Amino acid sequence: MRKEITNETLQRIVPSAFSTEQHSNRTEKYKIVPTSRIITALRENDYLPVSASQLNSRSEETRMTTKHTIRFRHKDFFGTLNVNDYVPEIGLINSHNGYSCVELFVGIFRCWCDN
Repeated sequence: MRKEITNETLQRIVPSAFSTEQHSNRTEKYKIVPTSRIITALRENDYLPVSASQLNSRSEETRMTTKHTIRFRHKDFFGTLNVNDYVPEIGLINSHNGYSCVELFVGIFRCWCDN
């Protein structure tokens, strides 16, 4: 059973998702799409974060702009899952360094093990 990840926990796991600055190697023409705005919009539509990760980085600057991934699940699909249950999720990939663009994708996940 997955649980909602709070914004405070997300900020610890994927700090780059809350960055509002682009990487210094980008020109003024480059405009970021803040992931935090997408998180807020999905939450307002009852899609809650259930997993998150970001690439490792060696410097603070790259840590705050690196690629990150967050998966969202609609609040109606929280709770106990049984084997062979299907759960739709929305995936989000973004970065603020110019190496990837905002990507949203939909997936249907099947519970195939109950331990």
